[in-house]
Amino acid sequence: MSEQLPYYCTKEGIQPPWFNKKGHFDPKRYDASIPFTPRGTTYSLPLNPNKQFENPYDLDNLRIIDPAEVQRALRELEEANVVQPRPSVCVLATGGTIASAMSKEGELVASVDIQTIFDFVGRFYRLTYNYAAFSFPQLIDSSQMKLDYDSDMVIAMSYIWKKMSPPLRKNFRGFLLTHGTDTYGPSLTRVSQMLGSNLDFSVGGVCAQETIEFSFTDVADNVGRAVATLERLYEVGRKAVYGYAGGSAGGAYTPSGMLKISDTDVLAFSSPAMDLIIDASNTHRARVINLPFFDSYSLVKHPQLDTFHPLILRGFVNSRIIEAQMDIPPDEYTKSIVGLDENVIAVIAKTYGSFTFDESQVDGIVRGVKERNMVLFATNPFPTGSIEHRYSPALYLMKSGAIPLHMMPHAAAVKLLYLEAVFGGNKELIEASMTSNNQVGEQPKIWEPRPLSENLFARIRSMGQPRESIPEQELEVNP
Repeated sequence: MSEQLPYYCTKEGIQPPWFNKKGHFDPKRYDASIPFTPRGTTYSLPLNPNKQFENPYDLDNLRIIDPAEVQRALRELEEANVVQPRPSVCVLATGGTIASAMSKEGELVASVDIQTIFDFVGRFYRLTYNYAAFSFPQLIDSSQMKLDYDSDMVIAMSYIWKKMSPPLRKNFRGFLLTHGTDTYGPSLTRVSQMLGSNLDFSVGGVCAQETIEFSFTDVADNVGRAVATLERLYEVGRKAVYGYAGGSAGGAYTPSGMLKISDTDVLAFSSPAMDLIIDASNTHRARVINLPFFDSYSLVKHPQLDTFHPLILRGFVNSRIIEAQMDIPPDEYTKSIVGLDENVIAVIAKTYGSFTFDESQVDGIVRGVKERNMVLFATNPFPTGSIEHRYSPALYLMKSGAIPLHMMPHAAAVKLLYLEAVFGGNKELIEASMTSNNQVGEQPKIWEPRPLSENLFARIRSMGQPRESIPEQELEVNP
């Protein structure tokens, strides 16, 4: 690793504005639109040769997280495993209510460290597990979460796993990410998509509705059960990315199916379109692990071709959601689409509950989409809503070129970004993968693959990340 410049500088030695001269990180100043050339190694993929992808095992590609802190956490885990070999967990703190406390100014701010949280959780976990932790240089409210922060988490976790010694791997249960509730599902979905379908380790998210200062906080219950989920997955030899919430009434959720339904109830999330990975609300169901994607994919996963390789995504999403609303002029939809950022390649029309949309508004959307040469998708606002309604406006929407999607909008947004990165400008492959592939389990229970032409059927996998996303060369681990 280079030592001449602070880790957060670009390859050209430019200090980004979100770090001041003293090296303090200010999340309010983060701007993903500012060009940033990574200092670490990069590679390209065959179907998008002009794009440079960051090596996920190179800590020089970190933009926010301090590489020295990642190395320290790994070193602590290794040393603890030598002194007392036992189950190990690596914790990555982002902030959120779970790590918040009241400031002197009367503001609830993310400021509680992991040691305090684990001490609060209880003696059992301190005596059972070796753990080490690192965090963002400044803990944040989850409303401030960015794709680039999620990317840093993926790089840090991937590096630790690759660098980990065999004895530690034998005892390693997985990573635990503390997170706020507002962007919990979308953030973990992005982590899941970037890590890919060929997981070598589990990642559990954990959140809370109240801080540790509150008498009836859910922090201890959620953290304890999130760790227990890592343990259970390890026992049965399965891997997953999940978000734990709801204490004894909740469970481990598939991120792409998570829907926040309350800001006060302990049971803050719902997952109507996907079964919980572990349902803690019933002592018998809690013994069962529901991973239909993992179980099905394991039957077709190739030991040499389908290897663990994360794909790092940066910047902004390449799609926009347009919701059905009464009395919006059709031309307003047209103008808003035409004026979108040049990197936007798709519009997702979020319909009324019967998969309907005002037909004149559809015409306005289609005019904008055609002028910008974009792809038009359509999704039902209800997670279990049908896209097969026979109402005339629903049929008109599809006859106008809208491609129906089953997955939730936050899952569709990151998958579109991933697919454009892999397939470049090949919209045919992108469209087919959105509707006929289940990449990491983002498609809900009601999903049925869209029929493909013979040519596309031969190129699009029904399950798993595209094999074109895995580089042919072996990437080096740095440092």
